[in-house]
Amino acid sequence: MRVEAVPTRIQTAVNGVLALPRDAVVQELVDRVGLKLTALIGGVSETRRVHEWIAGREPRREDALRAALQAVRAVSERYDNDAARAWLRSTNMGLNMRSPIAELREARQVRDYNRVVRCAVQDIS
Repeated sequence: MRVEAVPTRIQTAVNGVLALPRDAVVQELVDRVGLKLTALIGGVSETRRVHEWIAGREPRREDALRAALQAVRAVSERYDNDAARAWLRSTNMGLNMRSPIAELREARQVRDYNRVVRCAVQDIS
């Protein structure tokens, strides 16, 4: 999702995810939210899978990982990584009182991923 109607630094942070290689997306998510949350977002229960993604193995849920990083970057840019971790786990009005993690795990279409990113951007505005 491209973000345009937000402050430039947040717009740049969110849009920059689209150009990152897959392993960099995964590594940054791990750095910002940890192995366990990254694994959950990617739809796996074992953190060793996350290490495999960083090493080059293709994750099944790359779109979910990219959307998560976009949302995390937006929240972290305004607050910090702790706030982003909390945001991922909390219920959200824009997601029908579901957590962003739950929404990302079940999303199958681009519009579902975009909705999570939009919620993050709206929540920090």
